[in-house]
Amino acid sequence: GRCLGAALDLLSDRIAQEVRPTTSAGKGDNRPVVCLLITGSPTDAWREALTRYRATSARHVSQFIAIGFGGDVDVSLLREITPDAFLASELSVEEMTNLLCVRCRVTS
Repeated sequence: GRCLGAALDLLSDRIAQEVRPTTSAGKGDNRPVVCLLITGSPTDAWREALTRYRATSARHVSQFIAIGFGGDVDVSLLREITPDAFLASELSVEEMTNLLCVRCRVTS
């Protein structure tokens, strides 16, 4: 199955463990850019994991991009996660490059 909930939980854990926030003692890490690539509909309890991610980790992320590949992807579901959600079949090579390279470099 496509364990989106498990992936979001793992993302939250990694952010908590690896991203150093800025404090009065010093500058932390730049906020990461997250790129989710998915090939179909999630098969686990992903909405609960999304709630946990938003409560604990989303403020530490500069940008979250989701790209669905294949006919089984529901872009409206991806837009529940991020407004920056796209279907690969609707993107040109130039648009995909812009999303994954240029845009991420500018925001990171």
